[in-house]
Amino acid sequence: MKLLLFIVFLVVFSDAYAQPQKHPAKLLAKLKSTNSDSAEVELLHKLGQYYQREHYDSALYFLNRGLAIANKKGMTRQKASFLLTKSRVISYQGNYRQSIDTLKNAIEFYRKLNDSVGVANGFNSIGVNYYNLSEYDSCKVVWLKCKSIYQQINDSSGLATTFSNLGVVNYVQGRAEEALKNFIKSLEIRKKIADKHGLASTYMKIALIYDNKLDEPQKAYEYLINTVALYEDEENELGKAKALTNLSLIYEQLDSLQAYQVSIHKAREIAERIGNLRLLGTIYYNIGKDFQNKNNYDSTLAYYYKTLDIYKNLNQKRELTGVYYNMGEVFYNLSDYETARAYFKSSLDIAREIKVISSQVPALKYLAKVFERKGDFKKAYAYHQKYAKAKDTLAEKEKTERLEALEARFEGEQKAQRIKILEKQKQLDKAKLARTSSTKNLILVIAGLIFIFSLLLYQKYRQKTSLNNKLSDRNQEIKEKNKEISKQAEHLKRFNHLLVEKNRLIEKNKVKLEEENRKKDKVFSIIGHDLRSPMSSLHTSLNLLKSKKLSTERKDHILRLMDSDINSAINLLENLLMWAKRQEGKLSTNFKKQLLNIIASQAIKSLEGMARNKNIEINADIDKEIKAYFDEQMIATVMRNLLSNAIKFSPKHSQIKISIIEDSNIAKISVLDQGVGMEKPDIDKVLYASGFHSTTGTQKEKGSGLGLQLCKDFIDQHGGSFSIESKPDKGTLVSFTLSTKQPT
Repeated sequence: MKLLLFIVFLVVFSDAYAQPQKHPAKLLAKLKSTNSDSAEVELLHKLGQYYQREHYDSALYFLNRGLAIANKKGMTRQKASFLLTKSRVISYQGNYRQSIDTLKNAIEFYRKLNDSVGVANGFNSIGVNYYNLSEYDSCKVVWLKCKSIYQQINDSSGLATTFSNLGVVNYVQGRAEEALKNFIKSLEIRKKIADKHGLASTYMKIALIYDNKLDEPQKAYEYLINTVALYEDEENELGKAKALTNLSLIYEQLDSLQAYQVSIHKAREIAERIGNLRLLGTIYYNIGKDFQNKNNYDSTLAYYYKTLDIYKNLNQKRELTGVYYNMGEVFYNLSDYETARAYFKSSLDIAREIKVISSQVPALKYLAKVFERKGDFKKAYAYHQKYAKAKDTLAEKEKTERLEALEARFEGEQKAQRIKILEKQKQLDKAKLARTSSTKNLILVIAGLIFIFSLLLYQKYRQKTSLNNKLSDRNQEIKEKNKEISKQAEHLKRFNHLLVEKNRLIEKNKVKLEEENRKKDKVFSIIGHDLRSPMSSLHTSLNLLKSKKLSTERKDHILRLMDSDINSAINLLENLLMWAKRQEGKLSTNFKKQLLNIIASQAIKSLEGMARNKNIEINADIDKEIKAYFDEQMIATVMRNLLSNAIKFSPKHSQIKISIIEDSNIAKISVLDQGVGMEKPDIDKVLYASGFHSTTGTQKEKGSGLGLQLCKDFIDQHGGSFSIESKPDKGTLVSFTLSTKQPT
């Protein structure tokens, strides 16, 4: 489980979020003894700051009391400060819209005071509330405005916080590299100003990048250990709980399960004690996810319901998508498909509302699975199409972002190289100017000395020689600089070559994707064509049955034909779904030791109507005690396809033989028919997966060509062999093997 972004909470400006007094008893004692309005207001504000993170009711009591005095006495600056701190407490309670309204009032007071710091801090807090409401574009606009103000007034603390906040929203929007740059800028500033609280928050965000994007959990662990230590030193319970929550997830990845339990339950105790619903929802979610991974679904749902109540109350839309999706997974695994459908649909609706494509993809995928399980193949196919489209959109988005990052990096390097070249040119010009000036001075000195001091000519000659040596050394330095510039130009050339190679790789992947799409189009074309025949036959049969003049014998014959057509259509659809899963690489397997005769008998029973229509006799030579290790669904599909093909391509009044034998820990299953047989090229297409071969049966039955390829692929996954022996008009023998020993 990767670190969760929404517990790496945003740190707002250092001024308004300054650390409060650590001893409230002293503040309360001073409050009782003071007779000054200004002193009373200051003490009430400090008490409100002290209780702001943990005891919201106490904080609001002191802040409202101080605000009333400030209003009565016309203390504009104090009113603005109280409103700013009060907005933060309201935000901690999850009332983000109310917090924004309170902040707008505070900003108006700061504007009257011409206080740029107060205005910037107010906007910064508004951005935090927009972030908590998942309105990311709005919070970016506000924070960029803050950044401009902080730079103008040279406020390092506020600027560090703004870079940190921009990094968080960059990360949420999928721009991890840009996020890391902003976090590092924030870290550098906080180190300069020795801001421990800000350092702890920034360490935690950098840990997030190392874990989620760079896949370095050990590095993330080191940052988080430092974070916990800093928060403990500050006696910051809220920060400590957040760091412990993320640290527990790192322990889980490092398989330190005991450390995980200790960390997550410490975090939960703190969150419950201070009443921070947002953090508590995250912790409940993590504990529920841990129980889900252990298949303890009762405990999973208990924690997810708690999480759901909190996130609904806080209107945390992005987080709700994850909870709804996970609850859908739980009910899907419990085979409660209708409940699972409802939760997956809720996750999809919210993901679409907040335009998070990465959350839409898994929800669409599981909705297709749910309808497949419910037997509604039309909706299953429709959702699968939506899933494929969303998945392609997400891949294209990620590719675009990678290209943009690469272009930005390339432009940055080019800019840096241009700056270096200009600096070197400046140095060369300076050296040239110095050399020219020295030469002029030398000529004047020599002329004067010749005219006035002819006796000193020898001494000045030596001075000139010395100066020439210096100029020679400087020229050598210039040559070395030119060599360095040439090396850097070569570096740029290699970088351009790398970019060309990247573009070539992208084009290659594009061609591969187009080829796969053409292959899918061909499959669906075959399926659409081959479904038309049984559907048309069913329609004709139904019209015949409406006639009251048919004899009982004739009606029975028509019903048998309808049964055969339905079985054919169902088999075709099942093959299509299996093929789609295989294409995705998501076809799960459950290997266990089972009786083979049961699978064979089920296949015979499901197709006996189809065989009866052609008066085909199916003989089964099966040892009922033979067991093998296999996935029931896959081998059932293989048996059904092989027997269906044998019936389809056999003439009337013929025989089909099914045999199962065991030899040297290998079970061999064979299906022998007396049908039309196969040409060698057609056999090669199946065995080497070089294409789809759609043919018709002896009574014009339709075939998509998917069946045999699925059989071959499934047996390959079981580590068995798959063979076809056939000649035209000589019948066909299809055999495959399975291991009777447990695979290692």
